[in-house]
Amino acid sequence: MERRYLRITFEGAAVLDHEADVETFAPALLSAAHLLQRVTKIRHGSNFTVKLKLAGVEGNCISFDIAVVQTILEKFVNFLSNMPLLDTLTVVGFVQSTSGYTLIDLYKFLKGRLIISEKDEGKNVLIETADGEKTSVPKPVLELYKDRDVKKTLRGTTRPLDTKGIDRMKFSDPECKSVIEIEKDESPWFDVTPIENEIEDEEIVVFGRLDRPSLQGEQGGWKLIRGGDSFSMTVTDEDFLEAVRKNDISFSSSTIYRVELLISQSISADGKLRYKNVAKTIRRVRTPEQTTLAFEEDEPGE
Repeated sequence: MERRYLRITFEGAAVLDHEADVETFAPALLSAAHLLQRVTKIRHGSNFTVKLKLAGVEGNCISFDIAVVQTILEKFVNFLSNMPLLDTLTVVGFVQSTSGYTLIDLYKFLKGRLIISEKDEGKNVLIETADGEKTSVPKPVLELYKDRDVKKTLRGTTRPLDTKGIDRMKFSDPECKSVIEIEKDESPWFDVTPIENEIEDEEIVVFGRLDRPSLQGEQGGWKLIRGGDSFSMTVTDEDFLEAVRKNDISFSSSTIYRVELLISQSISADGKLRYKNVAKTIRRVRTPEQTTLAFEEDEPGE
């Protein structure tokens, strides 16, 4: 188990009496926990878990001393040499990095501007903003910047800066040897989605026929047909795909499928609405007649 300590401090007139508004600060601490969990999963997989434990509240503003604990979930994983918890805290920018850009550094560089181009430079990516400014960013940082959950949880962590009387927030070790600050006027920068302005995902269940792709078992190329309409989707249901690869599933105009569909919507930089449809599970319904009352599901191949 790896344990490190992080201090999150909020300064301003609203906290001069050293009292913390639960409705303001509790969601920010929860967002910080979810942010570190998401970054750890992206960087190191599902073998580790991160928890934040409130160690104390101190005055002279409002300071939350937090124990960040990372535990291993599998017995045989070599993580001591990699120090994944330190990596997680560093790449986000909660502790100072000696190796270059952090996620918070990138937000501060962009200042809410869109990224309009990217050029691969090996370990880094050269990005350019809409007004022509360029910088070289480590690929792992840019990957985190584009992740929807990372964006939402980092924004939640900085949300108290939108409160009247909160002027800045700081991330540091408890001895304050290393301090990273975000000022109140920098808060809007964390609202901006880098490539696209995303809309909340929607999960629905739909019924229809399937169009088979040219390559068996392929994730992409599928179409769901409902009446005279059809739309493309990506299939992530591995059981279904494996059944297709083995030719255990036959396709006909009379076969109806129940599809749990995740619809992701986004608005591109040019203002156009885009859709991405992901079929999470697909189950066959025996005949169209049976769908009029109760949908009876079969496992693929039955």
